Amino acid sequence: MIKVKTPNVTNMLAGRLPGIRAVQRSGAPGDDGASVDIRGYGSMLVIVDGVQRDFAQIDPNDIESISILKDAAAAVYGFKGSNGVLLVTSKKGSNSKAKVEYNGYVGLQQVTRYPKMMNAYEYATLYNEAIYNSNPYSGVPAYSDAQLEGYKNGGQGTDWWNSLVRNNAPQSSHNVSIYGGNDQVKYYNSLGYVDQGGILKSDDWSFKRYNLRSNIDLAVSPNFSVGFKLMGRLQDRKKPYGGDDLFTQAQMAIPIYSIYANDNPDYWQAIGNMANPIHSSYIDNSGYDSRLRREFNGAVDLNWKLPWISVYL
Repeated sequence: MIKVKTPNVTNMLAGRLPGIRAVQRSGAPGDDGASVDIRGYGSMLVIVDGVQRDFAQIDPNDIESISILKDAAAAVYGFKGSNGVLLVTSKKGSNSKAKVEYNGYVGLQQVTRYPKMMNAYEYATLYNEAIYNSNPYSGVPAYSDAQLEGYKNGGQGTDWWNSLVRNNAPQSSHNVSIYGGNDQVKYYNSLGYVDQGGILKSDDWSFKRYNLRSNIDLAVSPNFSVGFKLMGRLQDRKKPYGGDDLFTQAQMAIPIYSIYANDNPDYWQAIGNMANPIHSSYIDNSGYDSRLRREFNGAVDLNWKLPWISVYL
């Protein structure tokens, strides 16, 4: 799974487990998780280390195994397991000397394909053609031959899509873990960091996540042990206010307009009755949408082996 370089565990499951269906509806930083179900039956039950909880933002480097239960195998979970069960187990310490392990990557995200919008010359030419088609005898062209020539030579107009987005968006992930133990104490501790940049040239759309995990198993006596599982997460996603509409605005913006009024960077150009997408892509201009989440989960396991009880099957 960790060979799939994505911040969200849900996207790593696609095509990896039988019966799993993962549908991703957004590629935005911090919002690129997939909805996951088993055979399309609806929301499944997710169990992480024996407790029902969300697993999407777990650091994948902390996961020991993932398995699914379907049909009769999920019956032990009762009604909640009727749509299937996803079991996630985190890593634990081992009876060995302390080991330090680092996993990380740095990569680039790209838009694979996107419809090519008309340039200023194509738009103006077809606009004149539309006027002629609607009234071939008395229709007056909206753009003169001189204007068309200026658009054709590339001296005027704006490619709004290329002015809004960049070719590559950076993405990186880093995880450092320390694990080991002996017959009495086994431990696994890790710290992870994810930094996902957005595709906007303004660089005002980003997602950062910090993961902390500590799994400790303590043998109190030969027949009694205690396990502590602690997990903390801090994630911060920021984007321009109304950022989800920026790409629609870039599609609809008329290409004959310039980004700046009179080509003066001190003044933004209005685009008819709609917002200037380049102007709106900066937090300083449009305001911001911030989502800061802090989460801490803890669990204690008590395991007592009763030597005087025997079970015969």
